[in-house]
Amino acid sequence: RTNPLIVIVPALILFLVLLAIAIGLAPHYTNDFRNIAKVTSTEQSYGPDPQQVVTVTLPATGDGKTVIWLHGGGWASGGRGSLQAEAAAWAANGWVSLNVSYRLGVNQDDGRKILADVATVLAKYRTASYVDPARIVVYGESAGGHLATWLGSKQGAQVKAIIALSPVSSVSGAITAGQAPGAPDNVRNLGARAQSFFGYSVGTTAAHRYLDRVPHALIA
Repeated sequence: RTNPLIVIVPALILFLVLLAIAIGLAPHYTNDFRNIAKVTSTEQSYGPDPQQVVTVTLPATGDGKTVIWLHGGGWASGGRGSLQAEAAAWAANGWVSLNVSYRLGVNQDDGRKILADVATVLAKYRTASYVDPARIVVYGESAGGHLATWLGSKQGAQVKAIIALSPVSSVSGAITAGQAPGAPDNVRNLGARAQSFFGYSVGTTAAHRYLDRVPHALIA
């Protein structure tokens, strides 16, 4: 019998390549990282809170194509440092990398400020001289994947594509899974955070129902 992975893995790779070609953003990516030494990184604040910081990494040469990076951590932990090596590698291949830290959730309804932060970053940097506003991709992992899908689907006209790795794309799904009898601690804790931070408006803070508005790749 044919190993299903032999079929699934090439199909997934082909899908991602076709997605990149379809949106006109297929990067000329290479494993030669010598250009990393030529990128420049600066820390920039986009708000008064110490957590509202973006690491802006610019390529030595580029045409304005940009990726916004959103880290994971259940909306309550983590930071942009976990993605900076990858952000720098993309910059070495001609991309403007905007690696974002946002205000982490602590209290009830803190999802409002988290969503406001990622929306602020998009609005602020799409007007930067080094960014092509017509070619902005948003990448996120886990909880950052939720923020990426939310941002891209709500601001579809301003986002060219979404790449989400293991995203929490359904807030209500996370809440339901966390409340299920026998749920593992990590699932229960994520569900409790989803309820606390986004329970004020589960429908408008979810994104999976809006994803048809923008090209996207969701990777489990």
